[in-house]
Amino acid sequence: EPLVLKEQASTIRLPVAIPMAELERAINQEVPQELHRIDEPQQTCIKTKSKLIPDISCRLVGNVRRGHIRLTGSGNVLRLTMPVNATVRAENIGKIIKRETATGAMNVTARVTLGLSKDWRPRAKVDADYDWTNKIGIDFLGRRPTFASKVDPKLKQVLAQLERTLPRHLDKVQARSQVQRIWAKGFTSVRVKTDPQIWARFTPERVGFSGYSVQGGNLVVGFAAQAKTETVLGERPADPPVTPLPNLMGALPARGINVHVPVLVLYELLERAAFRELTKAEFRAVKLKGGLEAEAEYHKVTIYGTPQNQVAVGVDMTLKTGTVTTKGTVWFVARPVVDIPGRVVGVRDLVVAGDTDSKAFNLLLQVVNQTALRQRMMAAIRYDFTKDYDDGLAKADAWLAEQPFEGFVFKGDMGAAHIRTVRLAPEGFLVEADATATASMTHNPRRAAALVAERGRGSGARGKK
Repeated sequence: EPLVLKEQASTIRLPVAIPMAELERAINQEVPQELHRIDEPQQTCIKTKSKLIPDISCRLVGNVRRGHIRLTGSGNVLRLTMPVNATVRAENIGKIIKRETATGAMNVTARVTLGLSKDWRPRAKVDADYDWTNKIGIDFLGRRPTFASKVDPKLKQVLAQLERTLPRHLDKVQARSQVQRIWAKGFTSVRVKTDPQIWARFTPERVGFSGYSVQGGNLVVGFAAQAKTETVLGERPADPPVTPLPNLMGALPARGINVHVPVLVLYELLERAAFRELTKAEFRAVKLKGGLEAEAEYHKVTIYGTPQNQVAVGVDMTLKTGTVTTKGTVWFVARPVVDIPGRVVGVRDLVVAGDTDSKAFNLLLQVVNQTALRQRMMAAIRYDFTKDYDDGLAKADAWLAEQPFEGFVFKGDMGAAHIRTVRLAPEGFLVEADATATASMTHNPRRAAALVAERGRGSGARGKK
Protein backbone atom coordinates (compact mmCIF):
# COMPACT_ATOMS: atom_id res chain seq x y z
CA GLU A 1 0.00 0.00 0.00
CA PRO A 2 1.41 3.43 -0.94
CA LEU A 3 2.76 5.56 1.90
CA VAL A 4 1.03 8.96 2.04
CA LEU A 5 2.79 11.79 3.84
CA LYS A 6 1.06 14.64 5.62
CA GLU A 7 -0.91 16.78 3.19
CA GLN A 8 -0.02 20.42 2.57
CA ALA A 9 -1.67 23.41 0.90
CA SER A 10 -0.21 24.79 -2.34
CA THR A 11 -1.09 27.87 -4.36
CA ILE A 12 -0.39 28.30 -8.07
CA ARG A 13 -0.81 31.56 -9.96
CA LEU A 14 -3.17 31.51 -12.94
CA PRO A 15 -2.69 34.93 -14.57
CA VAL A 16 -4.91 35.71 -17.56
CA ALA A 17 -3.47 38.44 -19.79
CA ILE A 18 -5.53 40.82 -21.93
CA PRO A 19 -3.43 42.86 -24.38
CA MET A 20 -3.98 46.54 -23.66
CA ALA A 21 -3.82 47.28 -27.39
CA GLU A 22 -6.78 44.97 -28.04
CA LEU A 23 -8.81 46.55 -25.25
CA GLU A 24 -7.93 50.04 -26.49
CA ARG A 25 -8.97 49.08 -30.02
CA ALA A 26 -12.29 47.70 -28.78
CA ILE A 27 -13.02 50.89 -26.83
CA ASN A 28 -12.27 53.04 -29.86
CA GLN A 29 -14.60 50.91 -31.96
CA GLU A 30 -17.28 51.13 -29.28
CA VAL A 31 -17.25 54.91 -28.79
CA PRO A 32 -18.34 56.87 -31.92
CA GLN A 33 -15.99 59.56 -33.12
CA GLU A 34 -18.82 62.08 -33.32
CA LEU A 35 -20.02 62.23 -29.76
CA HIS A 36 -22.79 64.77 -30.31
CA ARG A 37 -24.44 66.75 -33.10
CA ILE A 38 -25.89 70.17 -32.29
CA ASP A 39 -28.75 71.65 -34.32
CA GLU A 40 -30.97 73.90 -32.25
CA PRO A 41 -33.55 76.35 -33.68
CA GLN A 42 -33.44 80.09 -33.26
CA GLN A 43 -33.20 80.96 -29.59
CA THR A 44 -31.84 83.57 -27.24
CA CYS A 45 -28.06 83.43 -27.27
CA ILE A 46 -27.32 86.63 -25.27
CA LYS A 47 -29.56 88.35 -22.76
CA THR A 48 -28.74 92.05 -22.95
CA LYS A 49 -30.60 93.02 -19.77
CA SER A 50 -31.32 96.35 -21.47
CA LYS A 51 -34.56 98.02 -22.35
CA LEU A 52 -32.86 99.69 -25.29
CA ILE A 53 -31.14 96.67 -26.81
CA PRO A 54 -33.21 93.55 -27.24
CA ASP A 55 -31.90 90.05 -26.44
CA ILE A 56 -29.85 88.59 -29.27
CA SER A 57 -31.07 85.36 -30.78
CA CYS A 58 -29.22 82.80 -32.91
CA ARG A 59 -29.39 79.28 -34.23
CA LEU A 60 -26.76 76.79 -32.92
CA VAL A 61 -25.26 74.19 -35.29
CA GLY A 62 -22.18 72.05 -34.66
CA ASN A 63 -20.71 68.84 -33.39
CA VAL A 64 -18.52 67.33 -30.71
CA ARG A 65 -15.84 64.92 -31.88
CA ARG A 66 -13.27 62.87 -30.05
CA GLY A 67 -9.73 61.92 -30.96
CA HIS A 68 -8.05 58.56 -30.37
CA ILE A 69 -8.78 57.11 -26.93
CA ARG A 70 -5.60 55.92 -25.23
CA LEU A 71 -5.46 53.28 -22.52
CA THR A 72 -2.48 53.21 -20.17
CA GLY A 73 -1.84 52.25 -16.61
CA SER A 74 0.54 51.05 -13.96
CA GLY A 75 0.08 48.70 -11.06
CA ASN A 76 -3.62 48.26 -10.45
CA VAL A 77 -4.67 51.60 -11.95
CA LEU A 78 -6.05 51.80 -15.49
CA ARG A 79 -6.08 55.27 -17.08
CA LEU A 80 -8.13 56.40 -20.06
CA THR A 81 -7.49 59.63 -21.92
CA MET A 82 -9.74 61.06 -24.64
CA PRO A 83 -9.15 64.39 -26.45
CA VAL A 84 -12.40 66.14 -27.35
CA ASN A 85 -12.93 68.97 -29.82
CA ALA A 86 -16.17 70.91 -30.19
CA THR A 87 -17.24 73.19 -33.01
CA VAL A 88 -20.40 75.33 -32.67
CA ARG A 89 -21.64 77.83 -35.22
CA ALA A 90 -24.00 80.54 -34.16
CA GLU A 91 -26.05 81.41 -37.24
CA ASN A 92 -28.40 84.30 -38.03
CA ILE A 93 -27.19 86.17 -34.97
CA GLY A 94 -29.70 88.83 -34.07
CA LYS A 95 -30.88 88.44 -37.67
CA ILE A 96 -27.95 90.70 -38.50
CA ILE A 97 -24.77 88.62 -38.47
CA LYS A 98 -24.87 85.61 -40.74
CA ARG A 99 -22.51 83.29 -38.88
CA GLU A 100 -19.88 83.09 -36.11
CA THR A 101 -17.92 79.91 -35.29
CA ALA A 102 -16.75 78.86 -31.84
CA THR A 103 -14.28 76.06 -31.14
CA GLY A 104 -13.24 74.42 -27.93
CA ALA A 105 -11.08 71.55 -26.70
CA MET A 106 -10.71 69.47 -23.61
CA ASN A 107 -8.84 66.39 -22.41
CA VAL A 108 -10.95 63.81 -20.67
CA THR A 109 -9.01 61.64 -18.21
CA ALA A 110 -10.58 58.77 -16.35
CA ARG A 111 -9.38 56.43 -13.64
CA VAL A 112 -10.87 53.00 -14.27
CA THR A 113 -11.30 50.61 -11.36
CA LEU A 114 -11.98 47.01 -12.39
CA GLY A 115 -13.29 44.09 -10.42
CA LEU A 116 -14.86 40.65 -10.60
CA SER A 117 -17.91 39.42 -8.75
CA LYS A 118 -18.04 36.05 -7.02
CA ASP A 119 -19.88 34.65 -10.02
CA TRP A 120 -17.01 35.72 -12.33
CA ARG A 121 -18.76 38.77 -13.85
CA PRO A 122 -16.43 41.72 -14.67
CA ARG A 123 -17.37 45.18 -13.44
CA ALA A 124 -15.91 48.64 -14.01
CA LYS A 125 -16.07 51.98 -12.25
CA VAL A 126 -15.08 55.07 -14.26
CA ASP A 127 -14.14 58.22 -12.34
CA ALA A 128 -13.66 61.02 -14.88
CA ASP A 129 -11.98 64.37 -14.63
CA TYR A 130 -12.13 66.85 -17.49
CA ASP A 131 -11.53 70.52 -17.96
CA TRP A 132 -11.80 72.68 -21.01
CA THR A 133 -8.36 73.66 -22.25
CA ASN A 134 -10.13 76.12 -24.54
CA LYS A 135 -13.65 76.73 -23.37
CA ILE A 136 -16.00 77.01 -26.31
CA GLY A 137 -17.49 80.50 -26.83
CA ILE A 138 -17.97 83.51 -29.14
CA ASP A 139 -16.87 87.09 -28.56
CA PHE A 140 -19.75 89.37 -29.58
CA LEU A 141 -20.63 92.91 -28.59
CA GLY A 142 -18.25 92.73 -25.61
CA ARG A 143 -19.86 89.51 -24.41
CA ARG A 144 -18.64 85.90 -24.63
CA PRO A 145 -21.48 83.42 -24.56
CA THR A 146 -20.20 79.86 -23.94
CA PHE A 147 -21.73 76.63 -25.02
CA ALA A 148 -20.06 74.13 -22.68
CA SER A 149 -23.47 73.30 -21.23
CA LYS A 150 -24.37 71.86 -24.62
CA VAL A 151 -21.37 69.49 -24.54
CA ASP A 152 -20.78 68.47 -20.91
CA PRO A 153 -23.95 66.35 -20.48
CA LYS A 154 -23.09 64.34 -23.57
CA LEU A 155 -19.59 63.62 -22.29
CA LYS A 156 -21.03 62.32 -19.03
CA GLN A 157 -23.38 60.14 -21.02
CA VAL A 158 -20.50 58.70 -23.08
CA LEU A 159 -18.48 57.87 -19.97
CA ALA A 160 -21.48 56.27 -18.30
CA GLN A 161 -21.99 54.15 -21.39
CA LEU A 162 -18.32 53.16 -21.33
CA GLU A 163 -18.67 52.10 -17.71
CA ARG A 164 -21.48 49.74 -18.79
CA THR A 165 -19.78 48.33 -21.89
CA LEU A 166 -16.19 47.92 -20.66
CA PRO A 167 -17.03 44.76 -18.65
CA ARG A 168 -18.34 43.20 -21.87
CA HIS A 169 -14.97 43.75 -23.54
CA LEU A 170 -13.17 42.30 -20.53
CA ASP A 171 -15.42 39.26 -20.67
CA LYS A 172 -14.34 38.51 -24.25
CA VAL A 173 -11.10 37.03 -22.91
CA GLN A 174 -13.23 34.26 -21.32
CA ALA A 175 -11.15 34.21 -18.16
CA ARG A 176 -13.57 31.84 -16.46
CA SER A 177 -13.27 29.33 -19.31
CA GLN A 178 -9.47 29.49 -19.17
CA VAL A 179 -9.41 28.87 -15.44
CA GLN A 180 -12.05 26.14 -15.83
CA ARG A 181 -9.78 24.21 -18.20
CA ILE A 182 -6.85 24.37 -15.78
CA TRP A 183 -9.10 23.54 -12.83
CA ALA A 184 -10.45 20.36 -14.45
CA LYS A 185 -6.93 19.15 -15.32
CA GLY A 186 -5.58 19.96 -11.86
CA PHE A 187 -7.04 16.85 -10.21
CA THR A 188 -4.06 14.68 -10.99
CA SER A 189 -0.85 13.10 -9.77
CA VAL A 190 2.59 14.13 -11.02
CA ARG A 191 5.67 11.99 -10.61
CA VAL A 192 8.33 13.94 -8.76
CA LYS A 193 10.90 11.13 -8.53
CA THR A 194 11.40 7.77 -10.21
CA ASP A 195 13.59 5.67 -7.88
CA PRO A 196 11.85 5.28 -5.55
CA GLN A 197 8.60 6.46 -7.08
CA ILE A 198 7.32 9.61 -5.40
CA TRP A 199 4.14 11.31 -6.57
CA ALA A 200 2.55 14.68 -5.83
CA ARG A 201 -1.23 14.38 -5.91
CA PHE A 202 -3.15 17.64 -6.31
CA THR A 203 -6.77 18.28 -5.34
CA PRO A 204 -7.86 21.85 -6.23
CA GLU A 205 -10.11 23.36 -3.57
CA ARG A 206 -10.63 27.07 -4.25
CA VAL A 207 -9.90 29.89 -6.68
CA GLY A 208 -9.02 33.41 -5.62
CA PHE A 209 -8.90 36.77 -7.36
CA SER A 210 -6.25 39.29 -6.31
CA GLY A 211 -7.21 42.06 -8.74
CA TYR A 212 -6.15 43.48 -12.08
CA SER A 213 -2.69 44.83 -12.81
CA VAL A 214 -0.95 46.41 -15.77
CA GLN A 215 2.20 44.53 -16.73
CA GLY A 216 4.25 45.03 -19.87
CA GLY A 217 1.45 46.12 -22.18
CA ASN A 218 -1.05 43.63 -20.78
CA LEU A 219 -3.94 43.94 -18.38
CA VAL A 220 -3.41 40.89 -16.18
CA VAL A 221 -6.25 39.28 -14.25
CA GLY A 222 -4.74 37.89 -11.06
CA PHE A 223 -6.20 34.45 -10.43
CA ALA A 224 -4.74 31.80 -8.15
CA ALA A 225 -5.82 28.27 -7.29
CA GLN A 226 -5.26 26.57 -3.96
CA ALA A 227 -4.92 22.81 -3.89
CA LYS A 228 -4.44 20.12 -1.31
CA THR A 229 -1.06 18.55 -2.02
CA GLU A 230 -0.25 15.01 -0.97
CA THR A 231 3.08 13.23 -1.36
CA VAL A 232 2.69 9.52 -2.08
CA LEU A 233 5.47 6.92 -2.12
CA GLY A 234 4.89 3.84 -4.27
CA GLU A 235 2.64 3.22 -7.23
CA ARG A 236 0.81 6.08 -8.91
CA PRO A 237 -2.20 6.99 -6.76
CA ALA A 238 -5.67 7.30 -8.24
CA ASP A 239 -6.61 10.80 -9.38
CA PRO A 240 -9.05 12.56 -7.04
CA PRO A 241 -12.57 13.13 -8.39
CA VAL A 242 -13.07 16.40 -10.28
CA THR A 243 -15.34 18.96 -8.60
CA PRO A 244 -17.07 21.93 -10.28
CA LEU A 245 -15.30 25.27 -10.49
CA PRO A 246 -16.32 27.17 -7.34
CA ASN A 247 -17.25 30.82 -6.91
CA LEU A 248 -14.40 33.29 -6.70
CA MET A 249 -12.82 34.15 -3.39
CA GLY A 250 -10.64 37.11 -2.58
CA ALA A 251 -6.85 37.00 -2.73
CA LEU A 252 -5.44 33.68 -1.53
CA PRO A 253 -2.34 33.39 0.68
CA ALA A 254 0.80 33.33 -1.48
CA ARG A 255 1.93 29.93 -0.25
CA GLY A 256 3.42 28.75 -3.54
CA ILE A 257 3.78 25.04 -4.16
CA ASN A 258 4.62 23.02 -1.06
CA VAL A 259 5.72 19.44 -1.54
CA HIS A 260 7.59 16.82 0.39
CA VAL A 261 10.89 15.71 -1.13
CA PRO A 262 11.62 12.68 1.06
CA VAL A 263 14.68 10.48 0.81
CA LEU A 264 14.18 6.75 1.35
CA VAL A 265 17.26 4.95 2.69
CA LEU A 266 16.58 1.26 2.16
CA TYR A 267 17.20 -1.13 5.03
CA GLU A 268 19.37 -3.28 2.77
CA LEU A 269 21.87 -0.41 2.43
CA LEU A 270 22.23 -0.24 6.19
CA GLU A 271 22.41 -4.05 6.45
CA ARG A 272 25.31 -4.17 4.01
CA ALA A 273 27.14 -1.38 5.86
CA ALA A 274 26.78 -3.21 9.20
CA PHE A 275 27.79 -6.56 7.73
CA ARG A 276 30.96 -5.08 6.21
CA GLU A 277 31.96 -3.89 9.67
CA LEU A 278 31.36 -7.29 11.26
CA THR A 279 33.44 -9.18 8.72
CA LYS A 280 36.59 -7.27 9.69
CA ALA A 281 39.32 -9.46 11.17
CA GLU A 282 39.23 -7.98 14.69
CA PHE A 283 35.75 -9.41 15.28
CA ARG A 284 36.63 -13.02 14.43
CA ALA A 285 38.77 -14.06 17.42
CA VAL A 286 37.09 -13.36 20.78
CA LYS A 287 37.74 -14.23 24.40
CA LEU A 288 34.98 -15.48 26.67
CA LYS A 289 34.77 -15.77 30.47
CA GLY A 290 37.53 -17.81 32.05
CA GLY A 291 39.92 -16.95 29.24
CA LEU A 292 38.23 -19.32 26.84
CA GLU A 293 39.01 -18.44 23.22
CA ALA A 294 36.40 -18.73 20.48
CA GLU A 295 36.00 -17.93 16.83
CA ALA A 296 33.00 -15.88 15.75
CA GLU A 297 31.56 -15.95 12.25
CA TYR A 298 28.88 -13.52 11.13
CA HIS A 299 26.45 -14.60 8.40
CA LYS A 300 23.83 -11.93 8.01
CA VAL A 301 22.50 -8.66 9.39
CA THR A 302 18.75 -8.00 9.30
CA ILE A 303 17.29 -4.52 9.89
CA TYR A 304 13.65 -3.45 9.88
CA GLY A 305 11.34 -0.98 11.56
CA THR A 306 8.93 -1.80 14.36
CA PRO A 307 5.49 -0.27 14.99
CA GLN A 308 7.02 1.58 17.95
CA ASN A 309 9.27 3.52 15.54
CA GLN A 310 12.28 1.53 16.75
CA VAL A 311 14.90 -0.15 14.61
CA ALA A 312 15.25 -3.92 15.05
CA VAL A 313 18.75 -5.21 14.23
CA GLY A 314 19.42 -8.97 14.05
CA VAL A 315 22.92 -10.51 13.77
CA ASP A 316 23.09 -14.14 12.59
CA MET A 317 26.32 -15.62 13.94
CA THR A 318 28.16 -18.83 14.72
CA LEU A 319 30.47 -19.27 17.70
CA LYS A 320 33.05 -22.10 17.75
CA THR A 321 34.74 -23.04 21.05
CA GLY A 322 36.80 -26.16 20.59
CA THR A 323 34.46 -28.85 19.42
CA VAL A 324 31.31 -26.92 20.39
CA THR A 325 29.52 -24.84 17.77
CA THR A 326 26.73 -22.47 18.74
CA LYS A 327 24.47 -20.80 16.17
CA GLY A 328 21.84 -18.13 16.67
CA THR A 329 20.62 -14.59 16.14
CA VAL A 330 21.19 -11.77 18.57
CA TRP A 331 18.56 -9.03 18.35
CA PHE A 332 19.02 -5.39 19.20
CA VAL A 333 16.71 -2.40 19.20
CA ALA A 334 17.76 1.18 18.53
CA ARG A 335 16.33 4.59 17.73
CA PRO A 336 16.62 6.12 14.25
CA VAL A 337 18.39 9.47 14.11
CA VAL A 338 19.27 12.00 11.42
CA ASP A 339 22.17 14.43 11.39
CA ILE A 340 20.53 17.25 9.43
CA PRO A 341 23.66 19.40 8.80
CA GLY A 342 25.70 16.32 7.86
CA ARG A 343 22.81 14.67 5.93
CA VAL A 344 23.44 11.30 7.52
CA VAL A 345 20.99 8.80 9.00
CA GLY A 346 21.95 6.27 11.64
CA VAL A 347 20.94 4.72 14.98
CA ARG A 348 21.60 5.36 18.64
CA ASP A 349 20.90 3.64 21.95
CA LEU A 350 21.56 0.18 20.48
CA VAL A 351 20.72 -2.40 23.19
CA VAL A 352 20.14 -6.14 23.26
CA ALA A 353 16.48 -7.00 23.04
CA GLY A 354 15.34 -9.42 25.75
CA ASP A 355 17.22 -12.13 27.63
CA THR A 356 17.13 -15.92 27.83
CA ASP A 357 18.10 -18.90 30.01
CA SER A 358 19.83 -20.57 27.06
CA LYS A 359 23.51 -21.21 27.81
CA ALA A 360 24.25 -21.21 24.09
CA PHE A 361 22.56 -17.84 23.62
CA ASN A 362 24.41 -16.44 26.65
CA LEU A 363 27.67 -17.35 24.95
CA LEU A 364 26.66 -15.24 21.99
CA LEU A 365 25.78 -12.36 24.32
CA GLN A 366 29.25 -12.58 25.85
CA VAL A 367 30.68 -11.93 22.40
CA VAL A 368 28.49 -8.86 22.11
CA ASN A 369 29.13 -7.55 25.62
CA GLN A 370 32.88 -8.19 25.78
CA THR A 371 33.77 -6.62 22.46
CA ALA A 372 33.23 -3.19 20.91
CA LEU A 373 30.64 -4.74 18.63
CA ARG A 374 27.72 -2.63 19.76
CA GLN A 375 29.59 0.65 19.45
CA ARG A 376 31.05 -0.34 16.09
CA MET A 377 27.64 -1.38 14.79
CA MET A 378 26.10 1.91 15.85
CA ALA A 379 28.85 3.64 13.90
CA ALA A 380 28.42 1.31 10.92
CA ILE A 381 24.62 1.57 10.62
CA ARG A 382 24.71 4.92 8.87
CA TYR A 383 24.16 6.32 5.41
CA ASP A 384 25.13 9.64 3.87
CA PHE A 385 22.09 10.66 1.82
CA THR A 386 23.55 13.92 0.46
CA LYS A 387 23.62 12.72 -3.15
CA ASP A 388 20.10 11.28 -2.91
CA TYR A 389 18.79 14.52 -1.42
CA ASP A 390 20.48 16.70 -4.04
CA ASP A 391 19.27 14.42 -6.84
CA GLY A 392 15.72 14.64 -5.48
CA LEU A 393 15.85 18.45 -5.44
CA ALA A 394 17.31 18.49 -8.96
CA LYS A 395 14.46 16.30 -10.22
CA ALA A 396 11.90 18.49 -8.47
CA ASP A 397 13.53 21.52 -10.08
CA ALA A 398 13.35 19.82 -13.49
CA TRP A 399 9.67 19.12 -12.89
CA LEU A 400 9.17 22.86 -12.37
CA ALA A 401 10.79 23.69 -15.72
CA GLU A 402 8.71 25.24 -18.50
CA GLN A 403 6.18 22.67 -19.69
CA PRO A 404 3.41 22.83 -22.33
CA PHE A 405 -0.12 22.03 -21.25
CA GLU A 406 -2.81 22.12 -23.96
CA GLY A 407 -2.19 25.73 -24.99
CA PHE A 408 -1.01 26.75 -21.53
CA VAL A 409 2.55 26.95 -20.19
CA PHE A 410 3.47 25.81 -16.69
CA LYS A 411 6.56 27.42 -15.17
CA GLY A 412 7.92 27.21 -11.65
CA ASP A 413 10.96 28.28 -9.67
CA MET A 414 12.40 26.30 -6.80
CA GLY A 415 12.61 28.13 -3.51
CA ALA A 416 13.82 26.90 -0.14
CA ALA A 417 14.18 23.28 0.97
CA HIS A 418 14.86 21.88 4.40
CA ILE A 419 15.14 18.53 6.16
CA ARG A 420 12.78 17.99 9.08
CA THR A 421 13.13 14.55 10.66
CA VAL A 422 13.48 10.82 10.05
CA ARG A 423 10.92 8.11 10.55
CA LEU A 424 10.60 4.46 9.66
CA ALA A 425 8.82 3.24 6.57
CA PRO A 426 8.22 -0.38 5.51
CA GLU A 427 11.19 -0.28 3.11
CA GLY A 428 13.67 1.83 5.08
CA PHE A 429 14.51 5.05 6.85
CA LEU A 430 12.37 7.88 5.50
CA VAL A 431 14.05 11.27 5.73
CA GLU A 432 11.26 13.84 5.64
CA ALA A 433 12.16 17.03 3.78
CA ASP A 434 10.06 19.87 2.40
CA ALA A 435 10.52 22.15 -0.59
CA THR A 436 8.70 25.28 -1.68
CA ALA A 437 8.38 26.80 -5.12
CA THR A 438 6.49 29.49 -6.94
CA ALA A 439 4.61 28.51 -10.07
CA SER A 440 2.18 29.86 -12.62
CA MET A 441 0.05 28.55 -15.48
CA THR A 442 -0.42 31.03 -18.29
CA HIS A 443 -2.40 30.85 -21.53
CA ASN A 444 0.24 31.06 -24.25
CA PRO A 445 -0.60 28.79 -27.22
CA ARG A 446 2.38 29.98 -29.29
CA ARG A 447 4.93 29.21 -26.56
CA ALA A 448 3.21 25.92 -25.72
CA ALA A 449 3.45 24.84 -29.38
CA ALA A 450 7.15 25.81 -29.48
CA LEU A 451 7.85 23.71 -26.37
CA VAL A 452 6.04 20.72 -27.88
CA ALA A 453 8.13 21.10 -31.05
CA GLU A 454 11.36 21.33 -29.02
CA ARG A 455 10.50 18.13 -27.18
CA GLY A 456 9.70 16.43 -30.46
CA ARG A 457 13.10 17.36 -31.90
CA GLY A 458 14.81 16.20 -28.70
CA SER A 459 13.13 12.80 -28.70
CA GLY A 460 13.92 12.39 -32.43
CA ALA A 461 17.59 13.07 -31.82
CA ARG A 462 17.70 10.54 -29.00
CA GLY A 463 16.00 7.97 -31.24
CA LYS A 464 18.74 8.35 -33.90
CA LYS A 465 21.40 7.57 -31.34
